[in-house]
Amino acid sequence: MSKLIKVDYYRRGARRAAHPIHTINKMARDYSQTLEHRKHLKTRDLLIKTKKLEREEPK
Repeated sequence: MSKLIKVDYYRRGARRAAHPIHTINKMARDYSQTLEHRKHLKTRDLLIKTKKLEREEPK
């Protein structure tokens, strides 16, 4: 696991490989942010849909 992470860090242009735990924490943080973002997009889409429906009803 740590070997893979070290290769990943070298590829990103880091001078020395970062500690694996830091990398894992970073990955976890990125992933949680992605999930939050997806949730936000879903709620936004729902809001947009409901607004469109409300607009179309008065016709």
